[in-house]
Amino acid sequence: MKITEQLYQDFTEKMLPKINEGLVITKDYFMDLGGRYIKYLIVSDTLDLLIGLVFFITGAVIMRKVMKHMKDKWDNQISDEAAGMIITGFIISIVMMVISFFCILGDAKNVVKDIFIPEIRIIEEIRDYTNRPQVNNN
Repeated sequence: MKITEQLYQDFTEKMLPKINEGLVITKDYFMDLGGRYIKYLIVSDTLDLLIGLVFFITGAVIMRKVMKHMKDKWDNQISDEAAGMIITGFIISIVMMVISFFCILGDAKNVVKDIFIPEIRIIEEIRDYTNRPQVNNN
């Protein structure tokens, strides 16, 4: 047997099975890791969605109370200080509702992507990680 034939035989009989075994183990590990990461993203985005919903409902409750207070007190003459508090409460509730509304939209979109197209979410997370500015500690 020639040396090249012996090398080929050793490579195909001894090395290729070991390489294949290593690739199968690596594939299984990454499949498991990807599944766990998607579960994490689903839970994280769902919690963010719920927090946004709580803030939206809180803003709506504040606005309702402010509107009721304005309606009750508008006929009576109110002081400038009370009017300022009413306007401040109204502005805070509107800002709270607008910000939480956009948070709810973004998180709902992410939850849908997490459930139905998890590969896209993993790619987005990798892109976010690779696009971070590098910190030089020199």
